[in-house]
Amino acid sequence: MKILFVLKQRNYLTTFSGAVAALASRGHAVRLAWPDEDVSLPEGLSSPCISVDLWEPKRGDEWAPVVGTVRRAADYLRYLEPEYAAAVKLRARSFEKLLHSLSKGDRVPDAGWSEIGRALTPEERDRLMTVTRLMEQAIPSDAKHEAFIESNRPDAVLVSPLIDLGSAQTDVIKSAKALGIPTGMVLYSWDNLSTKGGLHIHPDRMFVWNELQRTEAETLHDYPIERAIATGAPRFDDFFNLRPATDRQAFFAPLGLDPNRRCLIYLASSKFVITESDDCDYSGTVVRKEESGDVTEELTCTEEDGYCTCRGGDEFGTYEVYLENNETGETEYAEFVAEPNSTTCVERTASDFTVVGEGGAGGSH
Repeated sequence: MKILFVLKQRNYLTTFSGAVAALASRGHAVRLAWPDEDVSLPEGLSSPCISVDLWEPKRGDEWAPVVGTVRRAADYLRYLEPEYAAAVKLRARSFEKLLHSLSKGDRVPDAGWSEIGRALTPEERDRLMTVTRLMEQAIPSDAKHEAFIESNRPDAVLVSPLIDLGSAQTDVIKSAKALGIPTGMVLYSWDNLSTKGGLHIHPDRMFVWNELQRTEAETLHDYPIERAIATGAPRFDDFFNLRPATDRQAFFAPLGLDPNRRCLIYLASSKFVITESDDCDYSGTVVRKEESGDVTEELTCTEEDGYCTCRGGDEFGTYEVYLENNETGETEYAEFVAEPNSTTCVERTASDFTVVGEGGAGGSH
C-alpha cells in the first residue's frame, strides 16, 4: 500500500517515526509531506520505502484569501458554547487568530475582546454557526491540492493533526475525498480534540489513543464513534526506553545544586499555558511514595535572590528548583516533579516515577 502522510510541521514526525518505520518494514510505501523547507529524513528513517515531498498549504483558487477566516470564525464560535464557558484562554487564542485573518495580520485584539461574543444568545450563536458550516460546505475541492495528491498516487491519505485553528489540512482531506481516496486523521496530542479548534471536515477514519478520545470525537465533534479507532499513543512509545544522558553528579554540577539533597524539577510548558512570570509561581501538593504508603505534603515555590526556592514541611525541607521544559531523561534525578507540562508528566509515569504534582497553571494530574 502507498500512503501519503501530510504533517503540519516536520517536527511532528518525531511523534510518528516509530509507526512510519513499522509501516516501511512491512513493505508499505510512505510518502511524507510537510510545508517546511527542510524535507530531509531523520537518519533513523532511512528506507527505500520512505520519501518526502513538500506540501504547500495555501489553496490555488479564489477561496485562498478567505478560507482561513471562515474556519477560524467557526473555531471561535465553538468556544462560545456553554461547555467552554470557563475556557477564557482558548477563547482569547481563537479570537486572536480570527482577527489576524480578518486584518491580514495588522491588528491584535485588546484584552477582553474575545469575551464580547458570550453576550450572544444560543439562537444567535447557532445562526452564525450555521453560516460558517454552509460556507465550508460551499468551499470546493482545490485543484492545486488535487494535483498534489494525484502526483503521489496514494492508496490512502493521512493527516495530522487536522484539528487546528483554521486548519489548512481540511483542504487535503477535502481534495482526497473528491478523488475518491480513503482518508484518515491521526491524533497528535492528548488535547487536540478538546482545545485546538473544530473538525471542519470528517475524514473516513480517526485514529486516537484510547476509548476516552473516541468518546470525545463523538461528543465534541459529532464524529461517528464507530469510525474512531483507538490505537494507543505512538507519541510515548520511545519514552519507555529513555535513560539518563549523564550521571547525578554531572547533572547537578552546572546548576550549582547539591547532588546530595533531594531535588524538585518544575517543568514549564508552552507560552500559551504558562508565562515567564509564572515560572516560579507554584503552590500545590506533592505526593511521595514511602513503604508505609503515600505521604502528601504542601509545597510553595517563590523566587529569592534570582533562585527559585521551594519550602514544604519540616521533613520535606527547603529545595532549590531546576526549571526545565523538555522531554528527556533528565528528570530521572528529581525526587519530585511539579508540572503544568502534561507530556513530561506522562513520560515520568511511563518511567515508573513515584511523584505526582499539581501544576502551577491550575492543572491537576
